[in-house]
Amino acid sequence: RSQFLADFSKVAVENLDDDPSVQGDMGYSSDQIQASINMMGAYQSQVDKDIHELEEKLGELKQQVMFCNQQMRDHNYLLHSIIIHKGSANSGHYYAFIKDHESEKWWRYNDSRVTEETEERVLKEAEGG
Repeated sequence: RSQFLADFSKVAVENLDDDPSVQGDMGYSSDQIQASINMMGAYQSQVDKDIHELEEKLGELKQQVMFCNQQMRDHNYLLHSIIIHKGSANSGHYYAFIKDHESEKWWRYNDSRVTEETEERVLKEAEGG
C-alpha cells in the first residue's frame, strides 16, 4: 500500500501543472480531476480486496474458536499439568509434569532435568503411587 500511495502522490503532483484550461473552483482541469478519480477508484478496489481477505480470515478464526469451544464442552476439563510433592509437610521436593497437546507427549520437569514420560507413569505418580 505504501508504494501505491507514493505512486498516487507522484502522479497527483505531476498532474497539478499550470494548464490554461483549468476548470472549476479549485483550479484543476477535467483531466486532472479524472486522473484523481481513477486513482481513488484503484485505491478503493484495493481496500475492498483487503476487507474481503480480512473477512475471510475472520471467518476462519471464528470457526477455529467454535471448534475449540466445542472440544472444551465435550470434556469436563483438559489436563495440562500436574505438580508433585515428594516428602513431608516440613520438607520435600517438587517437580511437575506438563503435557504438550500438539505432540500429545508428557514431559517431567525436575529441576534442570527435562525428560519425556508415558501418560501411564504420569497418572500413576499423580495418584501418589
